[in-house]
Amino acid sequence: STTNKHPSMLEGHDPAPIYKCLAAKVQDPASLVAIKKALHDIPWILVSGRMFTVDRVAFKMEYNLSPHFVQVPSSSLDSLYRSLGVRDNIHYRDIESILITVASNYQHDERLTDEDVALVCRLLCALSNERNRTRSPELPVLTKDGSLKRVADVVYDDRSAHRGRSEDNQMPYTFLHDGIPKDVAQRLQVDMFSVRTWQENQDTAFEPFFQQEDIVDRIKGILNDYDPSSIFNEFLQNASDA
Repeated sequence: STTNKHPSMLEGHDPAPIYKCLAAKVQDPASLVAIKKALHDIPWILVSGRMFTVDRVAFKMEYNLSPHFVQVPSSSLDSLYRSLGVRDNIHYRDIESILITVASNYQHDERLTDEDVALVCRLLCALSNERNRTRSPELPVLTKDGSLKRVADVVYDDRSAHRGRSEDNQMPYTFLHDGIPKDVAQRLQVDMFSVRTWQENQDTAFEPFFQQEDIVDRIKGILNDYDPSSIFNEFLQNASDA
């Protein structure tokens, strides 16, 4: 049976006859259930010379997330792919799982390779498109030095006139990577540097101050300060100025 083939047996072979056989078999509901179960964790979908499992492909891909997720080119096999579980789009949790996988490959504060830096930037951009979602404070994000930190421990540097200065390394903040745009940072719920510093340095003992004077006392003061004969003209002048 073609559904029992080991994935390595598909590599280097033309899968067209296998796909043709599968397309015929899945027309039967009982066979469809059995085939889906047999193939759910086997790389059998050929994309750009490589085989992928059904959970690693989608028909639409806004960002290049290869090699973790790839886009299936539209073809005569679309119906077969859909019947066996290929989705239109990948989900938030899928992208998050890649981030966690990438993070697990590095030690604490270890700098990512340039390839993984580019991948994580794309992953974070893809994650940010999921609107109205509460982000976990544990979500790993890319820092300015190319390592991964919890999103709760990172700030976006919104100091347009001072970004990238050498004294940044002496500041008690970890900045988000420069390759991640501000709008993406905001959707990922990364604190802005200006907001974080204001929150941490505001004077909690501050009380608002403004001049206070009872209205009766104010009128008495006016009557005492001005010549009674000119008060009416003064009021008219003030009204005109207002």
